[in-house]
Amino acid sequence: MIPQLLRHKRALLLAPLAPLAAGLVAVTTTSASAATGCQATYSVTSQWNVGFGASVSITNLGSPVSSWKVAWTFPGNQQVTQLWNGTVSQSGQSVTVTNASYNGSVGTNASVSFGFNGSYSGTNSAPSAISFNGVTCTGTVTPGSPSPTPTHSTSPSPSPSATPSGGGNGTPCHASTCVQYNGGSNGVITQSPKVYLVFYGSQWGSSGGATQTQNEGFFKGLGTGGERWSNVLTQYCNAVPAGTQTCPPGAVHIPYPSSSVFGGTWIDTSQPAPAAPGDDLITEARAAAGHFGASGALSRSIFIIFSPAGTSAGGGYSWHTTTSDGYNVINAAYGEQNTIVTSHEYAETMTDVNAGWTTADKTSEVADLCGPDGNLNLTTGSFPVTSIWSNQDSGCAIAD
Repeated sequence: MIPQLLRHKRALLLAPLAPLAAGLVAVTTTSASAATGCQATYSVTSQWNVGFGASVSITNLGSPVSSWKVAWTFPGNQQVTQLWNGTVSQSGQSVTVTNASYNGSVGTNASVSFGFNGSYSGTNSAPSAISFNGVTCTGTVTPGSPSPTPTHSTSPSPSPSATPSGGGNGTPCHASTCVQYNGGSNGVITQSPKVYLVFYGSQWGSSGGATQTQNEGFFKGLGTGGERWSNVLTQYCNAVPAGTQTCPPGAVHIPYPSSSVFGGTWIDTSQPAPAAPGDDLITEARAAAGHFGASGALSRSIFIIFSPAGTSAGGGYSWHTTTSDGYNVINAAYGEQNTIVTSHEYAETMTDVNAGWTTADKTSEVADLCGPDGNLNLTTGSFPVTSIWSNQDSGCAIAD
């Protein structure tokens, strides 16, 4: 049995494609007591022959609301199979999404977003219109009384800033589900991390192909150009009392990377990977530490093991673990090797080394509560990623 803290089963995506932004923008309707209006964006974040991932972002241009309902009609036979940050119902082509317990309040000019996986056959066209609380989103606003009062957005903007702050802002989590520290003395990674990509097995040949290209680009870009995805992680800290949700002054936080987190790539063709890699994934990580000369810096090193086609590594699902002798290992099982998955497991490795940050029942970590959330623009390109649960935002965030 593989030594691991948590194994994460995925219903996630294969072969990401370029996002398909259908700027479905929105609204106007007269209200006697409140201004109405909204802007909506529907983006396909990844797509394969029978399925796809998508995200929907709504900006409320009208008066603040305490709950919301988003609706659209698919033009084809698309079916929503999994959705996060909301509750979905579908009847034929008509889809309705209502708020989760933690993201119902949306102020004026604030945004809310959710993502989903779906199935389809034939053509996967975007909806022609999206409504927010019964108003079709057109990007305009109809004034009402009283006038709307602008409030801070509940959904952080993904636009990068040049100067990441780090350390979180101390804002308490107000959601019904927050993450908390679980009392470990070594619960998070507290040094600037390095990520090593290991393509395990002679089946890879001389290259990891598109998987290598995408993951190298993503991890080379993390920690550069002031990107803000990494900043979401810095609110979480180490060695605080069990049950802590907001880090106290003086706590040691996850640092913003001091430089690119990419440490190197190794195509290990010394032997074929077995059909069902298991404990040998850990052995391969140890070999990689020797190959990269990282054995003396295990506390900051993360080894991502990519198994080749025709294998079912670690049960066929991607997961992360930290061994008793300190190796941080991510199993990137074949079919779950794009940056949606590797960003997910990286974020959870950073925040939950050993009794780190999870939900109170210890069933979910910071990426399990969220999902694919469009593309992250880095200095090295644009990459599909998973958003990260942010206690200080009381929701999922792609940037802070």
